[in-house]
Amino acid sequence: RIELNETFSNTAKLSLAVEFPDLFTFAEAKYLQQNPNVTINQSFLPTLAIKQMLLNKEVDFCITYDSFYDSNIFSSLLLTEKLMLLVHPDHWAAKREEVSLKELKHERLITMSDGFGFRKMTDRFCHEGGFYPAVPVEILDMQMLRSMVAQGIGVSFITEMGWREILSSRSDAALLKLNLAAVPIEEDSCKRTAYISYFKNRVLTETAWDFYRFALDYFRRLEENNHSFKKSMIL
Repeated sequence: RIELNETFSNTAKLSLAVEFPDLFTFAEAKYLQQNPNVTINQSFLPTLAIKQMLLNKEVDFCITYDSFYDSNIFSSLLLTEKLMLLVHPDHWAAKREEVSLKELKHERLITMSDGFGFRKMTDRFCHEGGFYPAVPVEILDMQMLRSMVAQGIGVSFITEMGWREILSSRSDAALLKLNLAAVPIEEDSCKRTAYISYFKNRVLTETAWDFYRFALDYFRRLEENNHSFKKSMIL
């Protein structure tokens, strides 16, 4: 959390609780580059734990897949984006321009543990495709999820922006070692949302509000730039 006497200190502190640290990490890094006097304490937690921390005034903001239906919490939409199928380059889908959810009926899905928004979201998409996914392993870390896919253990989902950020943040040599491919999904409904929320009764400092405005602007720009990113890339 931010200390109330931050104006008398050389540093200011922010605390966040997030459901998906992978993409938001890029926003945090950008903010910290522009504000080197700020430190951020981030927790990666399931949805209900995040909400409880917010209501207990233990964090300034939370970043979640869905907004909270609670009159004490204010949520703002950060972005809406389509998902892609994440596969090993030798997977049959890697050579396709796009795939349908119903084609994934017999795939082994690498996903998060119950309680996380990512798991709830991917389960919903599978149900829309007419099946319950076979889940060989449940994990708590997105990097491990991608590692499992890269080893050919199963498939998973990744956002368009998340995939683009991976591509843009690595050298060509590093990209070749990822051993991953991302393929667009046919259904328009296969999208994820991201919200930033705060507890209305928590007093936020100017640093917190500055971060809030930055986050809204950062993801607005990302979403605008994402409209042209529609093709599959195999590494």
